[in-house]
Amino acid sequence: MKRKIIAYLESWRSSLQKKPFLLTGAKSTGKTYLALAFAHNFYESYVYWNFENYPVNTESLLQAGKDDLAAFFSCIQTGSRVMDPSGGNEVYQKNIVILDEIFLCSKVKSIISKIMELYPDSDIMTVSSIIPDVSEDCMDYREEDFKIGKLYPMDFEEFLMATGNEWYIEVIKEEFRSSKSIPEIVHSELLELLEEYLTVGGLPQAVNEYITSGCKDNITEIHRNILYSYLFEIGTRRNDGCALKVKQILYSLPEQLSKKNKKFQYNLIRQGATEGLFLEGHTYIKNTWFGIYNNKLTDDEIENRQTAHQKNVATKIYLFDVGLYHSLSNLTGIEKDKEFREGLLETYVAEALAASGIEFGYWETASGSCSLFLLNKIPEELLLYSSNLEEGYSPDDNHPNGFYLLEVREKSGNRSKVLNSFREKHPYSQPAIRLTADKTDDGKKPDNIQVLSLYSIFCLSEMA
Repeated sequence: MKRKIIAYLESWRSSLQKKPFLLTGAKSTGKTYLALAFAHNFYESYVYWNFENYPVNTESLLQAGKDDLAAFFSCIQTGSRVMDPSGGNEVYQKNIVILDEIFLCSKVKSIISKIMELYPDSDIMTVSSIIPDVSEDCMDYREEDFKIGKLYPMDFEEFLMATGNEWYIEVIKEEFRSSKSIPEIVHSELLELLEEYLTVGGLPQAVNEYITSGCKDNITEIHRNILYSYLFEIGTRRNDGCALKVKQILYSLPEQLSKKNKKFQYNLIRQGATEGLFLEGHTYIKNTWFGIYNNKLTDDEIENRQTAHQKNVATKIYLFDVGLYHSLSNLTGIEKDKEFREGLLETYVAEALAASGIEFGYWETASGSCSLFLLNKIPEELLLYSSNLEEGYSPDDNHPNGFYLLEVREKSGNRSKVLNSFREKHPYSQPAIRLTADKTDDGKKPDNIQVLSLYSIFCLSEMA
């Protein structure tokens, strides 16, 4: 399956002075498969070691001499040629060492330094599904020592590639660039494919099952196994108490997001529950990228363009993969009503924004029943696609606080209660994006709103 991050990896491989690469991302996004495929396609040989499946005595490894360490790596060689520690030939210059779940071993920097000493001309790629806890074993870990890339679930563009529908991508991008409406028949086909994606999601195991079987019958079972495996790992890496808290948080999300007010509420887990009681669970979810946290921005923060949020600010939480969320909703018995649909689409949008590298928060009306995504990093190029802006428009004219509004709704229409409420609070005419399942109508564009189809959100990655 083609992944867009490959271009980033190729750029790293081609650089002359390179740091070790750190490939991160949530469980089951395909990190190990991608690392091995990259090594197989772009290197003459490679070494692979998984510190979770095969723990190593770090002290013994660091005390080993060059000959002993060379013998160790020779035993685990998995590439097409044996790596020669003496170096000095073309084959040697195209080797890579892959260290999987690197943060499950201690003294990461020392281990990498030892490998660089033995194989000075080889590339090093590390893989991890968890942020290291620097209060424990990984005291020598520093982000600046790595070139970091994060692997997300496949977005809708990658889903189209994987399912043999790649030709639709340029059609979507052309609509995004020109704001010209896609023909009705193509629009309907894309909405059908989007519905498939909302069920299957972007985890490679689920997408592969969908492609090979031609149906979605086993998707929920695959997602269930991924959830169970994740919870089991928490028990082994942390403790059963932490695993229980994580499970209670995750399994409450379909109910949380199927309410009008979608902020996370602890009383939906159990009466009397507090944020402090579940702090350990939230920390683990964040450190394993299994959830997307969307913090509420207050009117004062918006006016002052603050990026730091107030203490105890309201938060929405989404699963990192929309298909996983869809299956979890089935497992927890949430009915597929309008509110479920709203939560599903919000999850899809939050996942796409996160994968595009766009920072965001949200603003809501006083009742909490309507909300907007507030995008924190949107470059000026996006403004060029709004046909309602006057010539000579500058982002600072009507966009002084730097946020860009993003509304998600199933049906479009010309009026928006939440946008009007926001503009009453912040009276400058801000441009906004509206994502909708409706077919965009060239002749009926609301003032200062760029109307886009739901399936086109991946185009924002070109702007981030």
